[in-house]
Amino acid sequence: MEFHGESKKFFTNKGIILKMFSKRNFFSFPTPGTSPGWVFALILLLVSPPLLAQEQKKLKGDHFIVHYAGALPDNEARTMLRRAEGYYNSIAEMVGYSRYSKYWTWDKRVTITVYPDAQTFTQNTGQPPWSQGTVERDWTPDHTKEIITFKQQANFFDGILPHEISHLILHDFIGVNVMVPRWFDEGVAQMQEKEKRRIAKQLMTRLVSQSKQPPLNVLMTMRLKGEQNQTKIKIFYTQSLSVIDFLIVNYGSESFGNLCRNMRDGKSFEASLTNAYPNIFSSLAELERKWAASFK
Repeated sequence: MEFHGESKKFFTNKGIILKMFSKRNFFSFPTPGTSPGWVFALILLLVSPPLLAQEQKKLKGDHFIVHYAGALPDNEARTMLRRAEGYYNSIAEMVGYSRYSKYWTWDKRVTITVYPDAQTFTQNTGQPPWSQGTVERDWTPDHTKEIITFKQQANFFDGILPHEISHLILHDFIGVNVMVPRWFDEGVAQMQEKEKRRIAKQLMTRLVSQSKQPPLNVLMTMRLKGEQNQTKIKIFYTQSLSVIDFLIVNYGSESFGNLCRNMRDGKSFEASLTNAYPNIFSSLAELERKWAASFK
């Protein structure tokens, strides 16, 4: 059996991807007798529609569509959609993106796909075992976006969801072709995680008092791909969050939005910083000094 046209993903109650086709596409079957596959195809057509109708579950909001069959009960899916919409508004306001609030509407809505467990998530996304979520976007004119995660008892609504939404908003605002420093990207993505902000303040207070924090110019070039040192990974994420928190809490979202716009317009991070915060930061080193001094 051959399929023609673009496919759409749906998930069974086992989290397995099924590719279905829209009405304008069609199936092409081999002539009976040329291949036994046509028998299976006929059975699939007869059996699948009622089965899929039962298994497909999705909720639509202003900016998100949640696919959750077999992974969440209906009430948790509704909670996820409500929280996602709330995070969209607060994150957009935080980074100065709010005037673009209609970008993710109608056919531009972001899909949130929830797998039933970590193993199924890892198998279907290729993410490392420690990953709790990922984002995918294509490069077609439609620029479809998808947040993929799995059902988790802890840190689900308050951690993974705002984290991945933040990544998408930041890159929509700055531009997908702009090289954003990894620490900056991850720092913004953690800003809605209140517990992490509290922990970051405690940890960085201790590290800065012992002068054990990585210099910002080192943080700028750090890459975590293949990194096995969990302490190094933890410090990277914690310090990234701490610096972003310092910028937004002390100098506001308007200046932070200007920083993002400067990067969007092609300026380097340091040039973007000094332009967005005139008479405050003359260099990356001055940002580091003032951030470190805030712990004393």
